[in-house]
Amino acid sequence: MALQEFGRTGLDQPRAVELLSTEPDHFAIELAGLPQMLVSPALERDLRKARLVVPNRAPLSPLSVDMPSIGAQVNVTLRFPRVGNIDPEAGKIELLAQAGTLHIEERFKLRPMVYDGRLEL
Repeated sequence: MALQEFGRTGLDQPRAVELLSTEPDHFAIELAGLPQMLVSPALERDLRKARLVVPNRAPLSPLSVDMPSIGAQVNVTLRFPRVGNIDPEAGKIELLAQAGTLHIEERFKLRPMVYDGRLEL
């Protein structure tokens, strides 16, 4: 979030340092570039059924789905609860979602997402 808001050269600004030092209570996954024509209440309802599969835990449901409808393409942010310590050595987590004809199945390696000793997703 700090990179998105401040860019790589702005990470030493006070607000960026605060963002980086505070552990958020959620994991955020952004689905970028969805065509505007897919945006509908049905899409939001379907994305609320998305699951984040974490090793050795029950699948997580989104806390929220943020879907601003601006422009020809839309970025949707899914926020999932941050569960206890997830060991980066556990391998991968997986995002699963089905929304109409849109099928999302994406795996994320955990080790590359460790920043300053903390898993950032």
